[in-house]
Amino acid sequence: MGAVVHFAVYPLFAQMVKILVVEINFCQRGFEFVNPDNPYSAPLASEPAVKIANRESDSLNAVARRTFLAWEKLRLIYNAILVVVTTLVCVFEPILVSAFDFWLYLVPEAIVANLCYFCAPVVETYVSWLGFRLRWLRATLFVVGTLLACVLAVFVLVWQAAWLNM
Repeated sequence: MGAVVHFAVYPLFAQMVKILVVEINFCQRGFEFVNPDNPYSAPLASEPAVKIANRESDSLNAVARRTFLAWEKLRLIYNAILVVVTTLVCVFEPILVSAFDFWLYLVPEAIVANLCYFCAPVVETYVSWLGFRLRWLRATLFVVGTLLACVLAVFVLVWQAAWLNM
């Protein structure tokens, strides 16, 4: 009986040892990593995939940094345009300059305008991170956003002037 078990189990055991040796060598070469706690789980990330994911040009951090730095340069132009629009409205509505409420609300309105400006780099970062490198996206977002901010600024300032004239 022992000899029959030995002849039946030994080839199976030898095959399992061969497979284990092949898997250990395969893992040591860095092509695939096996979870030691659960050898039946899906393989972990392979070495080349990890290197591709950590490339500077493809990481979300690098895309966001590049995009936000470019948009910070445009923020100066955005704020300058809004200052010009506000100044022009104040020239045509001189009551605004002399009213304390105008100066009181001007700072929170400027903060809200800059928070709204933050939406454009978020959109561009997300689109770039997805893999779409659209050259026209930044210019379109900037122009549309700045025009919208100018229209809102004129509307709010004219509304404030009308409210102060009552």
